[in-house]
Amino acid sequence: MLKIFWRRFLGLLLCVSLLAPCAATAQTVEKKNNSDWIWISAGVGAFIYLLTHHHSHAAQESSPSPGPTPTRETPKTPATPQPVVTATPPVVAPTENVPCKVGVRDGYMQPTQGIWQDDRIFPEPHILDRLEADYPLYQAYYPLIVNRPTLLAGVYKYNRVPGGITYVQDRGGDSGPGTIKLGFSTNCDHKYDEPVRLEFALYVGGKQTWKKIYDPGYKAPFQGYAQVEGDAYTIGIPAPLGYPSNDVAFTPTEPGDYVLMAHIQHLHDKYWEDVPGLLMTVHGSIVKTRGFEIHYVPIHLTGAARVALNDDPIGKAAKRMGEEVGLKLPDLYPLQPSHGNSQSIFPWKVESDKDGDVTDLSQSNHMLHPEIDLPKSLRDALGLNPDLQPGRLNYENALLEEITNTFGLAAVLEKAGRMVIVLNDHDFDLTGHSNAGAYTTSEKLIAARAESVYTTIGHELAHTLPWDHSQDSDVSDKDSVTWMLNECQQGYHNETGRAEGLRFIWSGKTPGYRKHYNYSTGLMGPVGEDNYDEQCTYRHLTDQLKGTIPDPRVFLVRGYLARSPGRLAAAFTPFYTVDSMLDNDRVDPSQDLRIVLRSASGAMLKEVSYKALFVRPDDIKRTVLRHARLIAFYTRIPYVSGTREIQLVSRAHGVLATKVITGAPPAVRISASTSSVNSTGRAALEWSIASSARGPFYSSVFDSTNGGKSYVTKSIEQPGTSLSLRLEGIGPHILRVVVSDGSQSGEATVRVQVRR
Repeated sequence: MLKIFWRRFLGLLLCVSLLAPCAATAQTVEKKNNSDWIWISAGVGAFIYLLTHHHSHAAQESSPSPGPTPTRETPKTPATPQPVVTATPPVVAPTENVPCKVGVRDGYMQPTQGIWQDDRIFPEPHILDRLEADYPLYQAYYPLIVNRPTLLAGVYKYNRVPGGITYVQDRGGDSGPGTIKLGFSTNCDHKYDEPVRLEFALYVGGKQTWKKIYDPGYKAPFQGYAQVEGDAYTIGIPAPLGYPSNDVAFTPTEPGDYVLMAHIQHLHDKYWEDVPGLLMTVHGSIVKTRGFEIHYVPIHLTGAARVALNDDPIGKAAKRMGEEVGLKLPDLYPLQPSHGNSQSIFPWKVESDKDGDVTDLSQSNHMLHPEIDLPKSLRDALGLNPDLQPGRLNYENALLEEITNTFGLAAVLEKAGRMVIVLNDHDFDLTGHSNAGAYTTSEKLIAARAESVYTTIGHELAHTLPWDHSQDSDVSDKDSVTWMLNECQQGYHNETGRAEGLRFIWSGKTPGYRKHYNYSTGLMGPVGEDNYDEQCTYRHLTDQLKGTIPDPRVFLVRGYLARSPGRLAAAFTPFYTVDSMLDNDRVDPSQDLRIVLRSASGAMLKEVSYKALFVRPDDIKRTVLRHARLIAFYTRIPYVSGTREIQLVSRAHGVLATKVITGAPPAVRISASTSSVNSTGRAALEWSIASSARGPFYSSVFDSTNGGKSYVTKSIEQPGTSLSLRLEGIGPHILRVVVSDGSQSGEATVRVQVRR
């Protein structure tokens, strides 16, 4: 602009100097000659030309301004943008003998495997950071997942470090056309124009693992002498639904730090060469995650007729649930897709009772474990009379906690990642959750209606990762979850409009169909078939699912807690000593309850905290559990050699329960079994128990068909020492008997071959 001003000013002076002699002559001489009028016309013409014309200049992008506050409207499908090429040739003659220069101006891109690095709803704790003011160098804080397809996308916003938020609003969906951009400038002579292209490449550990070429279809100068003015170019790559387009994606296959690079290249002497300094980079990390095995157990709680698993509606529902979760849930979770194999990420089994039928508890007489012994005054306050008639609040409460106690134990002893009990509507409502589709009762156990969809199970599984982070919401109707508040500075449980992202993984595949989710219902919101994952949930699950699960020796501490106004009481149920993951090994000063391990002399060997949840996270209406007075609990704490006593202690109420630990666990010996059975799978199993403890002893039997990696329950906490059972599936089985003396447990296994 300054150059244009001075040119016009000098032109004006020139005109005045040309016109002045003519004007003076006109005043002194009445008759003008032709030459005077020629000078006058030339001056006026030059003046008019300078006022109405100026030289063209290189096109410059305007600085992005902060966008408006997003509204939750249904986004319109954007028109597919065309490649953007901006170039303005110079008019001014080149300066002699001065080498030309090229340099990067600006640019932006981000990798995505579903969620956005620059999410609008969850800006904390990080978004996409730009680390250099004059160079497009970005830090992507949320890691990529090994073996998960990846795309490139434009950017809605990024954080300049320093400098604050820059709103580009060019990510696709309802935030601009969706374009990846890299701009550069050159003052080289157009005499040496050469074809230009952009190479994308992914480097992991310094090794290139993927590359893709984009050709914008134009030329630019990169050598020669400098011009007085340079040119500005922008390579704009349409990516409204991600780049590369259609079903093409790139997949990181190894964990480690990555560099994602976009580099300008030019064709020189028949070879493509990188232009030094003309690149854009995104740095981040790639992590490996893992799923876990889920067991589905169809259960009758009331007097329904015993029917075969394949014919029973809840048996079929359990199978359908396992298939859907195994196939579709990895699409939303930070996991590699199932690639059409529903067993690969979330392996599943449908369990039945010892006769191969749906587990029927309708004839069970033990709504509470026989060992429970609450003080009479507290039993009276709770209304825990022996018959516990149906239809009463305390019956529903007790029934739910008995399920939690029994099947939570089975989930741990089976080495299952999680267990889902599947109920028909009548039985599900009987547990006091008539307004829910599913609920989580502990870190291992989920109860679900038979019609539950895979997103419902995914919602509940997230509640178990980890369970002890779920917030007890007694004080408010607004339910929240502690890790949401800690990690994302906002609670959004059961709220709508919290999911964003680009979905391009469908049932383990990456077809051409892609979809933007903008302010959609999230996985942790109300149930729905088309829920998508929130960024906060996704990155939380990434941390939870990284690496492998260690299996140290633990005490499995179990029992019941009961409360009434001003009172709190507890009773232990049988303990187990097993190899499993830890639930807690620390003391939290904010928690009232502690589990204390003591030696024979009474010295404290270990102390860990326990958080009692009298309100479940998914009890939306809080019809029963708002007033829950009895809960079952179990937790895995470190096994400490020399422990002779374990106590549950409340700071407010003192010692609530004490368990004496025997000197040695019971020794189990399988005394009678057949090494081979026919195709009916009928087998007789007998075992003996040697222990210094008097008992009672609690025996459980499990069956494995995968070499002992996981088991299914055939019998749980029964007093006998024999069992007739049916083994399903031809081939090798491992039968495992686990016996608890009330404080510790021992086990034995035997291999059995089922013949054709």
